[in-house]
Amino acid sequence: AFLAALTLTFVGLAHRNHHFLQEAGGARLHRADSDPAADAHPTLQGGRGGEVRRSPDDADLKLTRRLPDPALQGAACSPGDPGYQEGQVAAVLVLCYNRPRYLERTLGTLKKRLLARSLKQKFPVYVSQDRRAQNLTGPALATREVIRRFESTDGGKAEGGFIAARLERDPQFVSLPPPKTPGHLHNYFHLSGHYKWALTQMFDCRRFPKVIILEDDMLISADFFSYFEGTHRLLDEDPTVYTISSWNDNGFAEYAGNPAEVFRTDFFPGLGWMMGANLWRELKFKWPRAFWDDWMREPAQTKGRSSVVPEVSRNANFGQERGASGNEDPMRAHVSRVVKNEVFVNFSERNLTEELALGAYRKRLQERIRRSTLLANLELAVPLSGVTRDCRIAYASKWELEDMLRFLSLAPLSHGMARGSFDGVIQLRAGRNRLLFIVPGHNQTQQKV
Repeated sequence: AFLAALTLTFVGLAHRNHHFLQEAGGARLHRADSDPAADAHPTLQGGRGGEVRRSPDDADLKLTRRLPDPALQGAACSPGDPGYQEGQVAAVLVLCYNRPRYLERTLGTLKKRLLARSLKQKFPVYVSQDRRAQNLTGPALATREVIRRFESTDGGKAEGGFIAARLERDPQFVSLPPPKTPGHLHNYFHLSGHYKWALTQMFDCRRFPKVIILEDDMLISADFFSYFEGTHRLLDEDPTVYTISSWNDNGFAEYAGNPAEVFRTDFFPGLGWMMGANLWRELKFKWPRAFWDDWMREPAQTKGRSSVVPEVSRNANFGQERGASGNEDPMRAHVSRVVKNEVFVNFSERNLTEELALGAYRKRLQERIRRSTLLANLELAVPLSGVTRDCRIAYASKWELEDMLRFLSLAPLSHGMARGSFDGVIQLRAGRNRLLFIVPGHNQTQQKV
């Protein structure tokens, strides 16, 4: 009772004294329960972290999303499986709520990729469903039935025996959003709480050293697990690596063409990503009540570390019918343009720890930029398919960079940072072996052409 009263006191203070405009993002899994046509039109509550400005009434949520959540403290471990076993690379955690058709597609592809290369033991699959009421009904109940079909070992369905364990967040660990939270933001709180609970189950209860997080609207490539098998050691061996993602925010067909290329980015992309137990220990006690992915991008969490991503994404996101921000969600078009890799690459044959070592990687990047041709304007590099040598274009200000991003149809700045950038540099594929670099002004070291 004391903790509840204290929490309400802090919420009240935050509502009176703090205002902000928070970017949208990261609550795509949860469909509005009140929508009678929900199964026909799945609502993606949040989109992909676009530059969506909320109304002034929402401005006081910045601090409330960081307050401790009493319902998340001491979450009990779900029984039923032994957890981590020697020889496993990482657990695969699929989060869902009430989109049965989406989940069936995602699990079907996941099963196909794992069984095709006998990887089921290396990457055990856990499906976590959020449960906001004691008795599931409608689409949420149908979602549970989809999970049970993939979990079943009775031979009744071809997909039986695929899932290591089914997890359900007990309603006692589902807390309500702070008072006066607008209804269209509630799902951001539900999703962040579900993430916290499910990651607790995987890291603290089952003791997995690494977890790959997927959502219920992602189709993975044939080499998705090869990618993580080749990169997972970076989380053990390189303290400058924050997370590993299978998603390139700039991975459009016209800008991504080398399926073997892997690079660093200072912008956390999410969407099919791996985190290690060490990072979880850093973050779990301050996990936010909402907007978890925006929070993951803040300097207080990243601490100067980079995420590792492939040039060509290893998953496609198909759940884009509707978003919490309405039909004007600016990120929906960007997400739908990202292409999934179709060429198998065996990443386990490479020493990516050496290739991506921070010092050597930065030096190699700077040298390639130095040797590139400096362009006077972007029009000289468009279309990129006609570029015959490495080129670069320099920006002198944030506003100039924003203009370049718009010209190239890239996503707008988020948290003052360009998606996919490293040290302020964005690299885009320009033809088979050429790159276009968008660089800060201090990289202007040659005569413009």
